[in-house]
Amino acid sequence: MDLNPTQPALRLKGSTHSLTLYGLNGSGKSNILDGICFLLGISNLTSVRAANLQDLVYKSGQAGITKATVTITFDNRDKMQSPLGYELNNEIVTRQVVVGGRNKYTINGVNATNQRVQDLFRSVQLNVNNPHFLIMQGRVTKVLNMKPVEILSMIEEAAGTRLYESKKESAEKTIEKKESKLVQINTALEEELRPCLEKLQEERQGYLEFQKITREIDHLNKLWVAWQFVQVEESVAANAASIRTTEEEIGKMRSVVEDNPGKIAEIEAEVKVLESERSATTGGQMGEVNNQLMQRKAHYGKARSLLENQRRLLKDEKKKKQEVSKSMEEDKGALMERQKTLEQSLKDLDSLEKKHEEMRSSLDMEEKKLHALSTGVTETGGIQSVEQQLRETRDRVTGLESELHQINNRIRKNSKELRDKENGMKQNERELQGITTEYDTKRKHVEAIRKRLEKVEFDGEKLRAAVTRQRSVAEEVDAIKRKMEQLSGNMPQLTVDYTDPERGFDRSKVKGVVARLIKLKDQFKQAATGLEVAAGGKLYNVVVDSNTTGKKLIEGGQLKRRVTFIPLDKISSSRLPAHKVEAARRLTEGEANPAIELIDYEPYLDPAMWFVFGNSFLTRTSDQAKSLAFSRDVRAPAVSYEGDQFSPAGMLTGGSRGRSEPVLVKASQLIEHQIEVQRREGEVRESQRAVDVENDKEAKFREIKRELDRVEDEFSRLEGRLRQNRQFRQVEEVRELKDLIEADSRRIEEIRSETLEANKLAKQLEDRLLNQDNSKEAEIKSTKAAIEALKVRVREAHDVLQEKVQYTEELKLEMLELKKSVVDGQVESEQCEESIAAIEEQIVEAERGEAEAKEAVKEVEKRLSDAKSALASKNKEIQEKQKEQNKLVKEMQEADLKMKDLQHSLEKSVAERGELNGGRPGCWSPTTG
Repeated sequence: MDLNPTQPALRLKGSTHSLTLYGLNGSGKSNILDGICFLLGISNLTSVRAANLQDLVYKSGQAGITKATVTITFDNRDKMQSPLGYELNNEIVTRQVVVGGRNKYTINGVNATNQRVQDLFRSVQLNVNNPHFLIMQGRVTKVLNMKPVEILSMIEEAAGTRLYESKKESAEKTIEKKESKLVQINTALEEELRPCLEKLQEERQGYLEFQKITREIDHLNKLWVAWQFVQVEESVAANAASIRTTEEEIGKMRSVVEDNPGKIAEIEAEVKVLESERSATTGGQMGEVNNQLMQRKAHYGKARSLLENQRRLLKDEKKKKQEVSKSMEEDKGALMERQKTLEQSLKDLDSLEKKHEEMRSSLDMEEKKLHALSTGVTETGGIQSVEQQLRETRDRVTGLESELHQINNRIRKNSKELRDKENGMKQNERELQGITTEYDTKRKHVEAIRKRLEKVEFDGEKLRAAVTRQRSVAEEVDAIKRKMEQLSGNMPQLTVDYTDPERGFDRSKVKGVVARLIKLKDQFKQAATGLEVAAGGKLYNVVVDSNTTGKKLIEGGQLKRRVTFIPLDKISSSRLPAHKVEAARRLTEGEANPAIELIDYEPYLDPAMWFVFGNSFLTRTSDQAKSLAFSRDVRAPAVSYEGDQFSPAGMLTGGSRGRSEPVLVKASQLIEHQIEVQRREGEVRESQRAVDVENDKEAKFREIKRELDRVEDEFSRLEGRLRQNRQFRQVEEVRELKDLIEADSRRIEEIRSETLEANKLAKQLEDRLLNQDNSKEAEIKSTKAAIEALKVRVREAHDVLQEKVQYTEELKLEMLELKKSVVDGQVESEQCEESIAAIEEQIVEAERGEAEAKEAVKEVEKRLSDAKSALASKNKEIQEKQKEQNKLVKEMQEADLKMKDLQHSLEKSVAERGELNGGRPGCWSPTTG
């Protein structure tokens, strides 16, 4: 070894198996050995002549040197003997100790723990803490005299196996400690905690049941009291209306009894006069006229019989045309009715949306009220006691009474001034009427337009919110579609790409890939891998409606990959017998199920699903699957949830399937995304309708606003001209006084109402002072009940809103069908008109002959008709007078009987009203209003 104390680093040279250090006394030979032992991590510091690590620093840091560092570079060129993981470079190990600081290691410039360095050295048989690693003078003889056991220990240390023995012993001790602790924890859980938890759960259930029953009793009591109150109110109102109606009917009956005798006498005199006139006009003239008429009618009958057949045919054609026209008119009427219904439905939809928002606002108000009651905070945010609220209420009553006195004084003053001005205006009333007519007309026009503007109910914020909502939902739909595209891109086997094999091909005949047509039941989510193995390649087959559709797709669909089609009309499948299913469940204690029972699918897909999943069992464990496959009673393919497959023929499939998600899980995610997209697209359509409604309101609002601005400008110019007229100014002053008096009168009613409410509130506060706690608790319960009721109403309103949207879409489809029916009816009506025109041309000539005979009959009929008319007129007048007379007599008798019945009913109603008012003081009655 070459030792140069002036060099900062030392290089030790020697043979591969031995190294010798030599030098003068005090040259530092022992220091080098101590440095090597320090770096190797020696724990017995007495071997390096130090009491602690601080002694290794030069003069313990008192000479300005505060740290001691040792760095050794090991020759690592022999890769066969290199430590595991350090084959690529030489190892530079450094250990440093700092005075008052920490002790640290580095390997190749990277900080390392003491344990990692110890493992590194022990892996190459450099355990400095081995008692035989460092043999001092005087111990050589002792080593030579070692016993076999000690020599074996030294050999194990040198070979490196001792490292693993020590780690094994340490791990076993740790396991024993942990198992002992686990036993203690389980004992405490079973003996102490579990009984307490079970007892607390039973007490909690009893308390919740008690609270539920108490709430139901309170709610039913309130309903019963409210029902009694409503019944009495309705009885009082119905009784008052019945009394008024009865009194009116008695008056009518009395007038009928008094007036009818005079009318009857007048009718009897008129009948006598008519009978005398009829006797004077009757004679033998009618017999001769009847004979002439019979002859003419016989000739007319012959001519008319020629036209009957053709007219019957014409009638049939016209009837057909009428039926077509009637059907078409009905369709038009139905179309108009559907149009009106659609418009009303849109209005109702808007109304339902407003109602839903109002309910939400009411719910928020009730929740704020409950928070105020629970925390003692008023709605304005301040904290007030009942005494403070009572004082404020009484002060408010005093202020209202003072304001009422001032308003009464002002009304008397303004009324006196108004009478004076109106007396002065009477002298110029005609002139004033001409001046104010145009002004009133313009003013009413302005007010009418303002009311129209208010009815539009346009809100710019609502329009912006609707647009924002539409954009937000559309962005969410795009995001979900991107996720679906990403999933589909990662699993191309779940999609089938094809072109239409013929024009007008119905794509609904292609149902889709099997994996995307099924959904795992929630309780069998963990069986996705096993179900995928059971289905095998059939999981990616494509289901079509028929064999014909599959052939068309294969021949002309330009398929981009090989596809196996499952035609629903031709496919046949084998199903597991019932006795095998029962045997399998008996062997596995109910944990084995046919694969098809683990999925949900549309009923029309039943043949295809039995073909794919119908002949396999799924079990929780591999042992259960194995027992089913080779059982004499079952002998059917079985798959475990983890994907281990057993076949009765002896074929076994198993092993790791990787960490990726099962295909069925990804397919379920695709289905869920598709359902979410459909729901979101519905929201987009709803948002678009809301935007369209708001745009229509905005256009109407702007149009009415322009008209209002124009009319207000004309009105202001007219008002400016009229204000220069003294009479008009006087009219305006009168109008202003009337408006002031009317406003003061309204304010008086408001003050009286507010005073009444304030007195009621003061009375309630006084009652709350007497029983404050009970009142607050009752009010909190009432508010909670109102909140729950409002939540139910909000949910119901939302459901009704969704039903109305669906109903509106159905109306639109019905309108399209009706429009098509109207067009078809028009075509058929035109065809009927052409046929009728042809038939009418054929019977024109026959009608000419019939017309001549008809004229001859008319001449005789006219004379006979005149005679009969005169006689019939007299008979009719006499009969009508007699009927009128009988009617009046009967009416008088019925009126007399009905008047007696009504008087009896009136007496009974008055008695009942007295009983109702006597039982409930302060109730309304017809006399008190």
